[in-house]
Amino acid sequence: MQILKAYKFRLEPTAQQAQRLRQLGGCARYVWNHGLAETKRILDAGEKLPSAFELNRMLTSWKKDPEMAFLAEAYTDNLQQKLKDLHGAWMRCFDKKLAAKAPVFKKKATTATLSGSSTSTSIAALKRVA
Repeated sequence: MQILKAYKFRLEPTAQQAQRLRQLGGCARYVWNHGLAETKRILDAGEKLPSAFELNRMLTSWKKDPEMAFLAEAYTDNLQQKLKDLHGAWMRCFDKKLAAKAPVFKKKATTATLSGSSTSTSIAALKRVA
């Protein structure tokens, strides 16, 4: 029998850390929404869904755009994970066995969950900010 364990922590960041978390969350939300708009545009044009790798290449061009220069302040692996999550959401949507709904645009929230391989990087960066 396999036992799964999980730990739940409540962060109580300083004002500076909270501001940085809001900034990182905003960048991640922007990348998800921008990626979703791009993939919808591509699918509406009758083209095939871009791979996660192609989405990451788009991210590189977005970061070079002067209007999206704020994305350079966020951790690349966090933004890439959001695009990987978006690609997975589209794949679940197209999988007839799962019959999942299409991905939706994200809105600003008061709570957030840290997930993925970059969680420890984000928390370590918050410790440096303090």
